[in-house]
Amino acid sequence: MGEMARPPSNAQTLGRWVFFSGLSMGLVTFVTFVFHEWFHLTEQWSFLTALLLVSTWNFFAIRYFIYGGNQRPIGRQFVEFVSSSLAFRGFEFLSYWILIDVSSINYLLATAVVLPASFIGKYLLYSTFVFKQRSMAEQSDPKASH
Repeated sequence: MGEMARPPSNAQTLGRWVFFSGLSMGLVTFVTFVFHEWFHLTEQWSFLTALLLVSTWNFFAIRYFIYGGNQRPIGRQFVEFVSSSLAFRGFEFLSYWILIDVSSINYLLATAVVLPASFIGKYLLYSTFVFKQRSMAEQSDPKASH
């Protein structure tokens, strides 16, 4: 067997997280705009559609580019990701809906308020649970994989 790749450092992981989060936020904003302005869906349904599409892309970006792909089995990790992502997306969607319906702020401004709030929570949860890096000893010991 070849040598195991070293997991990215915390600084590398955070830097990648910031980059992909910015990209993800831009994609959600753009897809929301496209579905609302070009396909005439409501602001709420446009935002929900964007969240679902970008979430799928996010799983692969997080697994392979942010954390380097040295994780637990992909199926189990995907289930954990989907479960936690649904909770976050529910929080984002309800917060967004409240902001535009109760506060009557512009839908793009609501997007810019909601997404950064979930950024911190997702980083903490994913780093400590869903995409937690295994140590080099755990990577080389097949019994250590849970």
